[in-house]
Amino acid sequence: MTSDVGVIIVNWNLPDDTITCARSVLASEGISSQIVVVDNGSTDNSVQRLQSALPQTTMLSLPENVGFAGGINVGLEYLYGKDIEYILLLNNDTFLAPDCMIQLLSALTDDPSVAVAGPLIFYADNPEYVWYLGDRERPLWPVPFSLLRGMRYQDQYKGVLEVDYVSGCAMLVRCSVLKSLDGLNERLFMHYEDADFCWRVREGGWKIVSVPDARMWHKVSTSSRNLGSLVNYYRLRNRVWFYATHRRGFYRVYALFYVLLHEFIRHGYAFLFKGQKTFRLYKKAIEHGISGELGKWND
Repeated sequence: MTSDVGVIIVNWNLPDDTITCARSVLASEGISSQIVVVDNGSTDNSVQRLQSALPQTTMLSLPENVGFAGGINVGLEYLYGKDIEYILLLNNDTFLAPDCMIQLLSALTDDPSVAVAGPLIFYADNPEYVWYLGDRERPLWPVPFSLLRGMRYQDQYKGVLEVDYVSGCAMLVRCSVLKSLDGLNERLFMHYEDADFCWRVREGGWKIVSVPDARMWHKVSTSSRNLGSLVNYYRLRNRVWFYATHRRGFYRVYALFYVLLHEFIRHGYAFLFKGQKTFRLYKKAIEHGISGELGKWND
């Protein structure tokens, strides 16, 4: 089977990762790809490096960082003008197995009710262990649970799995669905735009699946572990917003209580002993998430 698939990769000051990612896409079996690299206002020599190393791709250079969701949407607007039925949204710090894309595509072509397919994602530095396979909601529990997170993969699942969420790290989506839902929510800037998109997909009556036979590897960033960074502001703000928006009644209160308690247990030492800046970011993230004050952080 051969098919033409659009691919969007957003770069921000990581040209080496982006080159590795794009080359793994170009090496995909049975797929003709139209790759769009969106440079999100990089302050290094990314654009020159990428243009030189990846002449087969389309380069869209933005004057400023508009966030992951914004960068993806710029790529979508470009690809909407092409005759493309499926689009792969891809993090630049990943690389794919040669048959990853064809396995994802098969999941969509085999079942017209499936709108989104995600792969089995391993840690790049621990390649037998699962970083992400998919999330499922479960009754009486406020947040979804991840399948096999951190576990060694030993063919625990066979075939295509219906799930409630897949990661924006890699998701193959029907172009018609992306158009109908207006792409990703740019107001989230970064983090939880994938969860919000998956929620809206399911609200529209479409299915989401994970495909264990489609495999890729993710260079999980360590920079976001610094609680004082804005990365963590976006992660917490958008997590609070997601549950404040997509839960109702008792489950809304239950989910928000769980999220805030989980954050305090996880990062309590930093909140208490690393100064006012850390606590201020945490407080602002909660306030903005509940009130819906989204967009790019302006201190």
